[in-house]
Amino acid sequence: MKHKILLTSLLLASGLTLAAPLNRYVPETALAEFEMNGLRQIKPQINTLIDLESTLLDAGLQYDEASLVQNLLWGGLGLEANLSVHTVRNDVEVLAVTRVDKGSQRLVQKFLADASKGGKKPVKLREGRFVFFQQDDFYFGFQDGLAYASSHPQVLREFFKRLQNSKLPGLSSQQSFQSTMSEDGGNFKAFVNMKLLMSLVLKEVPKSDLDTLPQVINTLKSLQGVSMSAKFTKSGMEGSSIISFQNLSPELQGLLSYAKTDFNANHLITKDVQGYAVSAVNAQGWLDYLVGLVPELEAELPESFDRFKAQLGNEIVAIYPAPVAGKTLSTLSGANVLFGLEVADPVAAQAMLDELVQALEDAQSKPGADVEPAVDDGMTEEEMDAPEPELSDEEMLDQPVDPDPMMAGAPDKPEFQVQKLDGGVTCLDFSQGSDTATMGELAALQGMLGDSMKVCFKIHQNFLMIGLGADALNDLPTAEQALSPSRQQTLFGNRALTGFQWVGGDYYKNYASQLRLGGVMLGSFAKDSAEKEIMGFATSLVSGLANLADRIEESVSVSYFDKNRVISKSTTKIKW
Repeated sequence: MKHKILLTSLLLASGLTLAAPLNRYVPETALAEFEMNGLRQIKPQINTLIDLESTLLDAGLQYDEASLVQNLLWGGLGLEANLSVHTVRNDVEVLAVTRVDKGSQRLVQKFLADASKGGKKPVKLREGRFVFFQQDDFYFGFQDGLAYASSHPQVLREFFKRLQNSKLPGLSSQQSFQSTMSEDGGNFKAFVNMKLLMSLVLKEVPKSDLDTLPQVINTLKSLQGVSMSAKFTKSGMEGSSIISFQNLSPELQGLLSYAKTDFNANHLITKDVQGYAVSAVNAQGWLDYLVGLVPELEAELPESFDRFKAQLGNEIVAIYPAPVAGKTLSTLSGANVLFGLEVADPVAAQAMLDELVQALEDAQSKPGADVEPAVDDGMTEEEMDAPEPELSDEEMLDQPVDPDPMMAGAPDKPEFQVQKLDGGVTCLDFSQGSDTATMGELAALQGMLGDSMKVCFKIHQNFLMIGLGADALNDLPTAEQALSPSRQQTLFGNRALTGFQWVGGDYYKNYASQLRLGGVMLGSFAKDSAEKEIMGFATSLVSGLANLADRIEESVSVSYFDKNRVISKSTTKIKW
């Protein structure tokens, strides 16, 4: 009887061991880990977004292979799956492990049997009680309800060792992993081991550079981990991300933990606004900190820097008004976006703005360098009219070449005209210099400035507002017209140091249109069969993302600092 009890206890213990999260057994050398859970429960939602089978077929898989992967996804991966990225002797290696149910077991076994046909027979390898196979540089196996594969045997062996002895340290036992992944899980999770990644990066940096920027190096060393997760619900999707630090300097911790409960920027948000972002930040402290990172910069700062810094308030706002009829896509290119910096004293800020505008006008009005007179080199008319001598190949290589003929003769600075409009709006109009600009300059300016080719600004309430074109600046609300309280505070409380909201689905419909346009362009780039396979997968993925964007109705996110972590949370309404 005692033997039966002991045997039952051992079986239960082994079952519980394998039932523990797979991340417990991932070697601590992982640079990154990705987890998928509970996909079968959200299959209806996923099916409305991406036709997985067609995506796999477009990626170049044959029908049978696509079917196998799809069955594994909805069968095996629905239980639990992990993918981790490791380094072995400075090479990047991958480990993939998934739990599979009985239906998926047969598929995996068939896959292993097929892998041994028509080629070199797989080599059987062993690690303790686990067996796996080598097929060229690919290592795989199936045992105890697990399917596993790796690009390097050492990574797989380390995983097996932890399966057989769960007391061995793994990635999940690290403090940085626990700090960032302790939040409630989702259907998709990811963790980046920043501590290990930074140590690898810093090994490549010369010691002389490490000594010259100690604050930057200390900040990089304080990064411990980054995690992301997403959970699908009946009404949409909930997401979170966490950046974890350790041994932050008191100065940097104070800057990161700065927060507000009442935002003055709420007075700039109206009900017809399509989206907005509001941040609370210790602006003066951050400027001092950033200048302190590069001590040489302090000596180069203009005399007006301290006056400018003293004028900054503690809020930053970005406002996306509703799209203009016929110009819906311009919203994404920034032509319809307003940015605002809070100022401590609007009157003093206006005076500084006037000084800046005057300095810009003075700089533009300065005459350019005089054209140097032609020098008589003594050539006769016959010599000037004579044809150019033919040069040998060696002489041709020695001739100076203009790297960009389109830029030849271009002015050293962009030309603009200062315009002062009604309502206190000042604009820098770059369209006036279009006659002398090259095609490359025009394309770059229009990409940054939009069709209006203007950067405009004004002091409104307690904010310096900046926009492309004057239209949106003329429609800024009074305090009585504002939307208050802000939606992100209603959903997430008042400890936000930044908040972001999209109101309505117009933005995402624009986003979907641009994605589909990008998909068409991607497809047109394909030339040979190999590129077509890659582009086929890319365009299918883009199509799925566009389909998702079309269904999004609203998204809200906030970030805040808590216990050496910057935490961001989001909720998105999706019409499945």
